[in-house]
Amino acid sequence: MARCLVFVLLFFLLFGSVGYAQGGAVSAPGAQKEEVVIPAPLGQTTPAGWFDDWNAAQRASRRTGRPLLVLFTGSDWCYWCKVLREKVLDTPDFQTFARQNLILVFMDSPQSVTLPANLQRVNRMLHQMLKPGDGVPAVVVISPEGKRLDALSGYDPDLLPRLQKLLAR
Repeated sequence: MARCLVFVLLFFLLFGSVGYAQGGAVSAPGAQKEEVVIPAPLGQTTPAGWFDDWNAAQRASRRTGRPLLVLFTGSDWCYWCKVLREKVLDTPDFQTFARQNLILVFMDSPQSVTLPANLQRVNRMLHQMLKPGDGVPAVVVISPEGKRLDALSGYDPDLLPRLQKLLAR
């Protein structure tokens, strides 16, 4: 019974519509450089340039052909999450690469801020579905078709070269 409920919930999560407007010009299928318009964040901890709306992120990924990079983090309490942000994710090199090649998804589990219940629910369901690892930070890369391409758990100072190599294939 519980397994059936999980699959039903995942179906609605993956194929349901949240109803956020997506702007930007639509380019030819498979185009990699389309400008992506990110809706206003659902949670107050989501940084600029990141989605926290899973449905909107999936639509952007399918439309642009860019893979999703899903970051599971504890933004206000996890030391290694903060180091990953400072030393890798917030650097100009990573930001330029991500803007051209990825759809960034921020799944936060803060301690000092209460996120909306629907965002907490999606975070838990994505964690169960994607199985990123036991702790945070954790990163999962997913193709626009939903195939898991890579995952890592913990801080990796070489995340950018790893992603560049992965997407060059």
